[in-house]
This record gives sequence, structure tokens and C-alpha cells, in this order.
Amino acid sequence: MISLIFFELRRNQLFDQFVANVLVDNGFKAWIDNIAWSPEIFITSFTALFFLFFIVTGLLIKLFTYVFRVQVYFQQTFLAGLWSSSHYLFLMPCVILFQRLMRIDFFMTLAVIICVIMAAWHVIRIFRILKIIYNVSWNKILIIFGGLLIAIIAIISIRYSRNHDMFNLMEYSEKIYQSRNYSFD
Repeated sequence: MISLIFFELRRNQLFDQFVANVLVDNGFKAWIDNIAWSPEIFITSFTALFFLFFIVTGLLIKLFTYVFRVQVYFQQTFLAGLWSSSHYLFLMPCVILFQRLMRIDFFMTLAVIICVIMAAWHVIRIFRILKIIYNVSWNKILIIFGGLLIAIIAIISIRYSRNHDMFNLMEYSEKIYQSRNYSFD
């Protein structure tokens, strides 16, 4: 779905400016621009990044097993990380449906909303896994890991805002949303 969004918006100047403001490293932005033109490479690259994310998630779950004094093997934590993302399989039929409809701005907006909902669902599933693995209550999970997640997002946002004026991104987002021609600008 992300590959479709980038492919359809690859010629949009406002989207390009938005991505340039989000990805301040020119090399990384150039790489994203190049793979946006080739959905096959985009999908392959992001699949590799997701597997790296699963490994990092497994390592973090394993790290916190020492805090909660629970014995879990790394293989189990890695499988738990994979399970937390199994809901993304529901996107396969959506991608097939959206492939031709992405040129209509309603479906582009709907695709972005679906991606955000799926990401939020992923976080909820990770919290559920943590509850099961550590055998603690929802309150502890929400306070410890929810607080940790909010603190990390806040620290990154504040630092990013100070260094790169993040609030101008909101104006770009509004212009992109109001743009009626995603593909042919």
C-alpha cells in the first residue's frame, strides 16, 4: 500500500517537498525517490526493513524480559514480533483493489487512513504480546510501554522540530491533501 502511495505521488511537487522536509538526509531521500519509481524494488526494500524491524523488536522484547524476570528465548520473541504484524496480510486484497483507484483522491486519502489504522493496530498487537509474554496487567503495559513510546515520540518530535522546523510540514500536508492531481503535476 505504501508502495502504491509513493508510486502515485512520485511526480507531485508538494509531496516531494514534504518528503524532503521529513527525510532531511539527501542520500536517503534520493534512495526513496529512486525506489518510488519502481514498486518492485520498493516492496523488496521495505520488506527487508520490516524484517530488520522484527529483529529489533525481538531484541527489545528479550531485553525487557530481564526487567520483568521472565525467561523467553530470542526465537520466541522474534516469532512474537512476526505475529504482531500478521494483520498486514489483510492489506493484500486492498492493494489489489486500490491499484487502479489510486488516481482518485478519495481512494488516495482512504489508503493513507488505512495505513495509519494498520500502524495503530500493530502497536496494540505488540502491547498485547507484551502482556502475554511478561504476564502482567494491561495497566502495567500501558503505563510502562505506552509511557515509553510517548516519551520517545515526544523527544524525537521536539528534537526534529528544533532542528528542521517540523511545524511547516503540517502546511505541506494540507497542501498535499488539497491537491487534486497526484500523479501528473
